Amino acid sequence: MDVVLFSDISPHQIWIRTIGVYRLASICRKAGLSTKVLYGLTDYPPEIQRKILERYVNKDTKLVALSTTFMVARARYSGTSSLRNKYAQELLDLIKEKKEQFPHIPFVAGGGNSNDEIFSFFDHVALGYGDQLITKFATDIHSLKKFRRVVDGRNIYISDNTFNNDYSTEYHETDVIHRNETMTIEVSRGCKFKCKFCSFPLNGRKANEYIKPGAILKKEFIDNYERFGIQNYILADDTFNEDAEKLEYFLGIVENLPFKIQYTGYFRLDLLDKQRAYWKRLLDSGLRGAFFGIETLNDKSAQVIGKGFGRENTLKTLYDLREIWGDEVNTAAGFIVGLPYDTKEEFQKWADIVRAPGFPVHCKSFEPLSINKKSDISPWQSEFQMDSEKWGYKLFEKREGKYYWESPDWNYAEAAVVAEKTVQEIAEHGGQNFGSFKVQMLMGLGLSYKEAFSLIPGDKASIERINEVVSSRIKANLDRELALLERPAQVKS
Repeated sequence: MDVVLFSDISPHQIWIRTIGVYRLASICRKAGLSTKVLYGLTDYPPEIQRKILERYVNKDTKLVALSTTFMVARARYSGTSSLRNKYAQELLDLIKEKKEQFPHIPFVAGGGNSNDEIFSFFDHVALGYGDQLITKFATDIHSLKKFRRVVDGRNIYISDNTFNNDYSTEYHETDVIHRNETMTIEVSRGCKFKCKFCSFPLNGRKANEYIKPGAILKKEFIDNYERFGIQNYILADDTFNEDAEKLEYFLGIVENLPFKIQYTGYFRLDLLDKQRAYWKRLLDSGLRGAFFGIETLNDKSAQVIGKGFGRENTLKTLYDLREIWGDEVNTAAGFIVGLPYDTKEEFQKWADIVRAPGFPVHCKSFEPLSINKKSDISPWQSEFQMDSEKWGYKLFEKREGKYYWESPDWNYAEAAVVAEKTVQEIAEHGGQNFGSFKVQMLMGLGLSYKEAFSLIPGDKASIERINEVVSSRIKANLDRELALLERPAQVKS
């Protein structure tokens, strides 16, 4: 096989095929490179992993690349499944063994955790979107000099983030796509906003930049349906509803498909308030989940980070949405512990509103503020990261290369404890459903929206049901991968 790409399932999710590695595989295949995606191999025991790697990685392989974003070196259980990432370290050991066996092959680590020490045996690291880099890694790595920097003996390649000329992602039969599984799809790339804590690539881009042409998006929906029966989607866009023009463009496509889709995405609540004319259309078009990054109900803190909608407006819009969407759209809201001006006292005041019975969001999540050390390499850094002291944070290294912070009111450890405790308190009072993305994932494992929505975090019967369908999918995936091994090896895919 010319190109072998590894990716994995988040230990905090249920089961979902993320799009990044398949986007790169699609580009490679269109360039004439036979390509195999090995997805979720950490679910398989080492003897199976070895058998699969022996088939696809050999002396003629031109590139081995691994997405580190959801890869971990130890088991991490999400509370909904004890099946995630069982054999991550074993897989990494096998990849390292192959690297030593075939030193002429470029082994490239990409994704959000590329600089983690557990991936230090990779000589090449790709940062940012890989569209423009992936085929060159396989065919002419020396041509990537303009993207390369050498840091501590490793080659770091920084992407310019442009889309490949062909925006589409096409799946191959060897990708072992299951009937009507939940797929991830890009409508656009990047975000026109720049929240102070966010370091995603393409933050602050212009409106209507990096949007997929409508004809290509429509073709992807139709091809996925005709080939695999796919009707369930998670939209990968950082801000799906960034303006009314984009909503009109998207709805104009999905409302005219010869089949119905069901989808979940990231929404910005202040924009949705101005887009009330679309609320019913979104519901009728198949919207089943909406995630809102509200972050805080402290108005001063919200203004500082770039989300100045205000507490009263936020609550009114959430209640109004509940009137229109009811339980037909699973809503989720994310909050951050430790933001500027959110003292412990202020946090508890507004957190009481979220904890209260009847708060009009189905799933409430809390996370501690995360700030990375300012980087001399990456061009994508949050404003908090670029000048943490300006915002009242002192960073210090604690362990495993991870940076933690302290402020006059909090430190990272305290914020993490409070975040976890707050979620537990909400669940104990019966005010918590699974989040919109997890419900959409469960729909791709054979559950109806109604059944997936009815499952409760921490409930024994719900966890057993989730483990049942996840185990079934893992087994089905493995059976199909093993069946592929029985086929004669092919030079091109």
